[in-house]
Amino acid sequence: MHGPDCKKLRSNLELTRQHFDSFKKFYQEFHRTGGVEAGELMVFFKEQTEYFASKVYEGLETDEKIALKLRDAIAKKHSASYVSEFVENRARMELAGAWCFVDRSGEIISGGYPKLRNYSNGRAWAFINNDVAQLLDESGESINSTFRYKTLHDFHDGYAIADTGDGEIHILDKNGEIHSKISGSSPTEFKYNRSIIRNSQREYVFINAQGEELYGTSYEVARELGNGVAFVARDRKIELIDAHGKKIAGPFSVFNGLNDGVSWAKRDGETNWILVNEKGEVLREEPFAEMDKIRSFSDGIGITYKVNTHIFIDTNGNRVNDPQSFQKLYDYSERIVLTNQTSRGGKKFVNMKGKTFDLDDGWEPRKFHNGMCAIKRGESDWIFLNRDLVVMKGSPFQSIRDFDKWGVGKIKTDDKWHYVDREGNILFENPTP
Repeated sequence: MHGPDCKKLRSNLELTRQHFDSFKKFYQEFHRTGGVEAGELMVFFKEQTEYFASKVYEGLETDEKIALKLRDAIAKKHSASYVSEFVENRARMELAGAWCFVDRSGEIISGGYPKLRNYSNGRAWAFINNDVAQLLDESGESINSTFRYKTLHDFHDGYAIADTGDGEIHILDKNGEIHSKISGSSPTEFKYNRSIIRNSQREYVFINAQGEELYGTSYEVARELGNGVAFVARDRKIELIDAHGKKIAGPFSVFNGLNDGVSWAKRDGETNWILVNEKGEVLREEPFAEMDKIRSFSDGIGITYKVNTHIFIDTNGNRVNDPQSFQKLYDYSERIVLTNQTSRGGKKFVNMKGKTFDLDDGWEPRKFHNGMCAIKRGESDWIFLNRDLVVMKGSPFQSIRDFDKWGVGKIKTDDKWHYVDREGNILFENPTP
């Protein structure tokens, strides 16, 4: 074994070791406090050893499945109704109607709050009510006094942005002190050493941590695209700028927005679609320059089409299969097309393998989101459909909530809510009411 396969194996072995160490520490503490008998502990380790060994050679969702198993085990230890994803080695746990933080061994760090946000930059916001918060440090201790703001963003690059709601923006340091102030509203998170705010002229400007305006200009539209690249527009002309405010691409008359690092665009004064990356570099103009409609990229694949000719394009601008023909294209998400049925009324899903799933008249599908699609079939009749177009076990449900990116969704059965994984397995011991 060599090359990519060897790298994947090493990566999965490291994930296996890390998660197994977390389980070992957790269950050692569980046993010490009388939570499990020694014999049960040995059975557990045997089961986990076999489980991890079976996952070492799997590349698909290994980390997700193991992480869910840890979250489920911690929930069972505390009889908690929910344990969130781990961020900066801490997870939020809902226990008896309040929220606390736990580490990977299941130890409670701090808690008793009505609402918590994930850690970011070693700091977390704990809310006493909707508009009053405390700032927690790495150990879960409260820093400074309470904060009352209309909007409180998480910490990035050492600072957090807060909107007072009365025309002033505060930039807070990691001690919770006001580092600087500036007039304005609607600030974005402080990322790439800048934030976008709306000034008194209702235009958008970039500011730094000192509250100073950057780049010497304002924009009618401004939005961060990621990796230090921002979308700005003035006089119907769109440009991309870098983290220093330098123009890197444009002008465009249309810029569809980055998805998977690429965007459909039209140069100013031109009508053809082109494909550009986050640096504004044109990846390819053929074979879709003659097409007049597009669908944004989703999971690495976009669509360009004209009349009934649909071409699937990867993020390098290459075709991924032969052109297809759909009479109608209602929606496209996560490589799944929602189109019309030809044999009878209604709609159908089609995946990249050509597999189909027919929807009856009156069914109301949502977009595919994090690998699953919620479909309403009646007032209290819902199903989940995966990307292989297979209905999730346990369907139908009274109601459902979309899956998050960590693979956790919610279903309602017998008037009770339960958390589930993408295979339909119930997670966490205590369903929420």
